Amino acid sequence: MAFEFLTGRLQNNLKYFGGEQKFMLHQDVVKSFITLQSKAMRSGINLQIVSAYRSYEAQAKIWNDKVTGKRKIFDDQGQLVIPDELSEDELIDAICRFSAIPGASRHHWGTDLDIYDLNIKERTLVKLTEQEYQTDFEKLNLFLQDETSKENPNLLLPYDRDRGGIAVEPWHVSFQQVSSGFNDAYTIDIFKKNLTQSSFHLKDFIEDRLEEIFNRFVKNNLNSE
Repeated sequence: MAFEFLTGRLQNNLKYFGGEQKFMLHQDVVKSFITLQSKAMRSGINLQIVSAYRSYEAQAKIWNDKVTGKRKIFDDQGQLVIPDELSEDELIDAICRFSAIPGASRHHWGTDLDIYDLNIKERTLVKLTEQEYQTDFEKLNLFLQDETSKENPNLLLPYDRDRGGIAVEPWHVSFQQVSSGFNDAYTIDIFKKNLTQSSFHLKDFIEDRLEEIFNRFVKNNLNSE
């Protein structure tokens, strides 16, 4: 598996999907997503995308903006985190709870999507919090739980529970018939090479904790169990 693809540096086998937003999905999951949309519509859910493919550069901007305070960071209780009040390691852990390290996001593959119900609210109003999906998007949440509980499901919720790494993300779905191969191919050697070829903030501190962070925040998902 190509290092450049796995780390979001190469847009390979991706296809534009959607209207004005022009999201990019892996070409082998487009049909599966359309099928999921149709099933959801029959249940009264207008299933749409918040985020799909995300490049290395896009993920690096999110990361750097959080480190520098340009983008807000929240803790598990939804309280605002102040970067200047944390040590470098504490800041890494706080960001990694809700944002992937650049080059180590499942969104780099085009197989993983953040989704919502347009019948409930507009995309710009979606907060992507666990509380929101338990209340506002309860119907969508229950629909996804039903889809992923079937025998040999293609749909996966990789962050269906808190495993001590990335927080619960009921909005994050993965089409595992494609994503599982990429997840398997993303080894610690890929992660190490990614850091070597990167220049984002706090990279050196992540390298000092490479194995721990890889196991806790990169591989710690349902797709890896």
